Amino acid sequence: MEVKGMRGVVDRTHVHWDPDDDATNYKNIYHPGDFEFDKFKMEDVLFTLKQPNNFRVFDVAIYNCELPKLRKHWLFYDFLNANVMSGSYDNSLFTIHKKQRLNDYIDGDTAKWKRVTRMRVDALNVDHLNTGLEGPFGWISNGRVDMIGDVMVPQDSDELTVKEIVSIIADSIKKEATRYKNPEVMEKHPDLHTRLTSDDYTDISKYFVLDLTIRLNNVRASVPFQTPELSYINYALIRPIVAYINSKNTFIEIHNRIVKNIQDFSGSWTIYDSLLMDDISEEVYDNFVDYVADEEERMTRMKKVAFWSFQLLAQCIMFGLGSLV
Repeated sequence: MEVKGMRGVVDRTHVHWDPDDDATNYKNIYHPGDFEFDKFKMEDVLFTLKQPNNFRVFDVAIYNCELPKLRKHWLFYDFLNANVMSGSYDNSLFTIHKKQRLNDYIDGDTAKWKRVTRMRVDALNVDHLNTGLEGPFGWISNGRVDMIGDVMVPQDSDELTVKEIVSIIADSIKKEATRYKNPEVMEKHPDLHTRLTSDDYTDISKYFVLDLTIRLNNVRASVPFQTPELSYINYALIRPIVAYINSKNTFIEIHNRIVKNIQDFSGSWTIYDSLLMDDISEEVYDNFVDYVADEEERMTRMKKVAFWSFQLLAQCIMFGLGSLV
C-alpha cells in the first residue's frame, strides 16, 4: 500500500484523561479483520495536529516512510522497526532507519544483533515530553531535547550470543527488582508491580534492547507543586535533582539502556500505552540520582582539597614568620 501527498487535520482536543487513569486501558483489542499490510509506503504527508488541554497547534510532516509491515494491532512497534522514515514534528527533524555499520556496537561484534534500527530526534521542544507527566521530564519547564536511540533485536541462534543477551536482560530485571520503592506510594497503590520479571527470561525472542542517549539543551526545571505519586521517586531527592538541572547552563547528556518485553507493544499505538515513556522516565531519574550523588561527592572532595590547601598555606606562612624571627 502507498500513500502520497496526503493533507489533513488530526483533532485530539476531545481526548480527556481521568485522574489515575492507565494508558494501557486504551490499547487496541484485536479483532478479525484488523488491517495488516506486508509493505507500506508514505511520501509527502503533512497534517496539522491539535492536542488536548489547549496545547499549541503544530504541524507534522512525513517526507518518506517505508515499513516492511504495518499492522493495526502492532502499529507503534512496526513504526519503530521502519526500514526508513524521515520527517518533522513541530519543526524538529526526526529519522528512523536501519543501522548500516553494526561494528559501532559492543566490542565491534556484529553477531549479537539480528536487527538494529537507529532513531533520532533533533531539537524537540521539551513541552512535548513534560505535559501531563509526573516524572523528571515533568519537572523541566523549558528547553530542547535531542534523542538518539538504537532498537536492537538479538540473535536467537548462536549459543554464546544467547548467554550474553540473557545476561543483559537479567541485569535489567535485577535493576528493576532492586529499584527504590517509595513506601507512601506503594501503600496508596498496592497493585503496582514491576514489568520485567524473572519468568522465562531465558527466551530472548520476547525482548529487545533500546540504547537511548538524551541530550537536554539549555533546560530549566522547577520543583513540582504536587508531589508525584511514582513508586521509584524518593521525595527527598527532588530538590537536589532540580538544583542540579538548573546548575547546568549548556547541556546534560543521559545514557539509558532499556530492556522491553515485546508484548508491551501488543495493541499499542503510542509511546505511553506501550509503557516505553514510563521506562524512559525511570532510567532518566536513576541517571539524575547518580549525577547528583557524583556532584555531591565532587563538592566534598573539593572542600577537602581547599581545606588542605589552606592548611598548607597557613603552615608555610607560619614557618616563614618563624624563620624571620
